[in-house]
Amino acid sequence: MLAILKKRRNPFYIFTTVIILILAALLSSAFAIVLSVVLIIVLVFHPLFLDLFDKHYGIRDIADRIFYARTNDGWNIALH
Repeated sequence: MLAILKKRRNPFYIFTTVIILILAALLSSAFAIVLSVVLIIVLVFHPLFLDLFDKHYGIRDIADRIFYARTNDGWNIALH
C-alpha cells in the first residue's frame, strides 16, 4: 500500500500540467483564428495586391505571342 502512495504524483504537479495543457490548447486555437483572419484578408484584397504587384514589377504576362487552337467541340485553347 505504501508503494502505491509513493508512486502518485503531487497534486500541484497534476494541476499545473492540466493548466499548461489548457493554455496550449487556447494558444493553438488563437493562432488558428489569427491565421484564418490573415488568409481571409489576403483573399478579399487579392485584386488590390495584384495591381500593386503589377505596378511594382511591370510585366504581367511574359508570352511573346499567343496562339489559339480550336478544338472539335468549339473551345479555344491559348498556347503561349
